[in-house]
Amino acid sequence: MMLGSLSIGIYYGYFAKHQSVDQYLRGSRNMKLIPIAMSMSASIISGISFIAIPADIYKFGATIFISPFIVQFSICFMSFYIYPVLYNLNLTSIYEYMEMRFDKRVRLLTSFLYAMGMLSFLTISIYAPALIISRGTSINIHYFSVTIATICIFYTTIGGLKAVIWTDALQLLFMVGTIIGIAVMGFTDVGFAEVFNAASKSGRLDIDFDPDPTKRDTFWTISLGYSFYWTQYLITNQHCIQKAFCLSDVKKIQKAMTIFGVVYFLFMESLILFGLIIYAKFQHCDPVKSGEIHVHDQIAIHYILYVTENIPGIAGFFIVGICSASFSSLSAGLNSLSCTIYKDFVSSFLTKDVLEKRSSVIIKSIVIFIGILLMALVVAVEKAGSIMSSLVGIGSLFAGPMMGLFILGMFTVKAKAKGAFYGVLITMGILIWIFVVAQYYQQLGYIRFKQKELLIDGCEIITNTTENIRQTYK
Repeated sequence: MMLGSLSIGIYYGYFAKHQSVDQYLRGSRNMKLIPIAMSMSASIISGISFIAIPADIYKFGATIFISPFIVQFSICFMSFYIYPVLYNLNLTSIYEYMEMRFDKRVRLLTSFLYAMGMLSFLTISIYAPALIISRGTSINIHYFSVTIATICIFYTTIGGLKAVIWTDALQLLFMVGTIIGIAVMGFTDVGFAEVFNAASKSGRLDIDFDPDPTKRDTFWTISLGYSFYWTQYLITNQHCIQKAFCLSDVKKIQKAMTIFGVVYFLFMESLILFGLIIYAKFQHCDPVKSGEIHVHDQIAIHYILYVTENIPGIAGFFIVGICSASFSSLSAGLNSLSCTIYKDFVSSFLTKDVLEKRSSVIIKSIVIFIGILLMALVVAVEKAGSIMSSLVGIGSLFAGPMMGLFILGMFTVKAKAKGAFYGVLITMGILIWIFVVAQYYQQLGYIRFKQKELLIDGCEIITNTTENIRQTYK
């Protein structure tokens, strides 16, 4: 997988036709439908997904299974009402629209918010899988994170958006292969009927219709939360729109979004199923309570090691899936961030003559700088592990105000630049206050989310497999 990604980057960097700035950032709007759809699908599946979603299902239940249905409404809204407007404006950075609709100050503000949110997300996308895999295997966290970052920096820098798109398509194949292999292995190990019987008896298939907004996983919180989350993701994220705009017309974009929706639906439901398989396996002996692992975030890799101890190569295949997801998220983020920084910040301070002569070098330098910065942030997060949860929240703070700005700009005519600018600042202040207070009360123990029951009544029988895995973690 790594060699394939490097080969694609080298091809587009050294052997394909020379890429102009437009080709480097947008693919010249003439790319094929299928690789674009595959790339869009791959970039939304991060290495965190393989780890966090099964763990969440194991602890809190599978109510989140309704989210892939909800996302389809956001996709339809974007395909028919938002993307046609932005596409016909011939934008490179989607935040150019903010200047057209409001003013340059609003454009720079939204670009800055996107950059901060993306840096937080990409740091987590590298660090979280590296941390979990390093605790579950003998792979050093620094080797994993530095290897991923270096390879992505290399092929993104030399190959541009075309390299990112084709490597994403390749990596999606590995991710799909991994999740199919996990499902087959899980059902073979536990049994199809037992997976759903265990989930049903434990209440993990129940849907809570309580309208109380303070509850974590109810029909209403998930429906509303995912509707807003995916609408903002598809409307404010440069890397998603940038790929869609590589196609030659709006109809192809709508087809690509349809494929994207189907792939997301199948992949998300497969990861939820993986979480139910894990619960069926450990329903009578929770690995955290029994001391086999430290936190439930390790349970996916723990399950893989537990089941495949005597099957060489399967655990490595799972790690390849995580690596593929991390590669796709990171490369998409590097390319989109470099595009945003170049178009919205750097190019404003350079003369036309310098841009014509040095634009390619400048863009590639930005990619390298962002990659090095991310590696530094990963080290910082490792040294202060308690800020991990804070980074997740910080990345979410920027999304809501940006979505509000785009919706305000497109669906109203009376909104002015001054009101939009200060509205975002006020909203950010309120969100930061809510976030800080919530973190404070969680630390004091006043805010706790109720987990499903986790048992240890079957832990008196310690198998050789369990003992070997415990030694691995030690």
